[in-house]
Amino acid sequence: MRKVQKYFLVKSNVIYNGSLKKDDASNVLSLSNTEARKHFLKAESFVDFDFSNLLKEVSKILSSRNLSGYYEDEDKPSNYEEVNYILYWNKEGKYSWRPLQIINPVLYVSFVHLITEEENWRYIKERFKKFQANNIIICMSIPIVSTTKKSDKAEQISFWYNNVEQESLRLVMEFDYVVHTDIANCYGSISHIQYLGFYMEKKKLRKGEPIKIYWGTK
Repeated sequence: MRKVQKYFLVKSNVIYNGSLKKDDASNVLSLSNTEARKHFLKAESFVDFDFSNLLKEVSKILSSRNLSGYYEDEDKPSNYEEVNYILYWNKEGKYSWRPLQIINPVLYVSFVHLITEEENWRYIKERFKKFQANNIIICMSIPIVSTTKKSDKAEQISFWYNNVEQESLRLVMEFDYVVHTDIANCYGSISHIQYLGFYMEKKKLRKGEPIKIYWGTK
């Protein structure tokens, strides 16, 4: 009898037919909305430069008033192409240059405040819980929160090593083939409409039901 060919797929930050290992860390979905806000407003959660003082001051300013209250409609940040800072990164040392953007700290803090409002954060966690009901597909890129003296970044690297690299080696014994795939320009290929589709069920979008999280209006 011919052996059935089995595949497992590793795509960027997702592993199919895998299983998680226990690390000395948890991810942001285990946090309350206030804990999540504190985590995202840490300097290391923002970028690999120390913007801690700036993030704290901006957070204080926006704690009592939404960002939209500081500008007129014609001055929306979305009207300006250079609102974020662009860095060009060379991946292979040749001709493959990838533009990376450091999001404007004010926009970042405003976004963190929005998603960590109690109702919004609860809704996000509920959506992820529904996604995770499919135990064949596991998202490996959810930010890790260290529960030890190690930094979040160190725990993130450890998590990736144990649950993606080592798990891929283990699955080699079970599957006949491994397929690696990625999107050439992942983030540049995602629109805000796709984010709405991610956070809302498609049938609700089709019916025109009110959107709980107004990503583009605040």
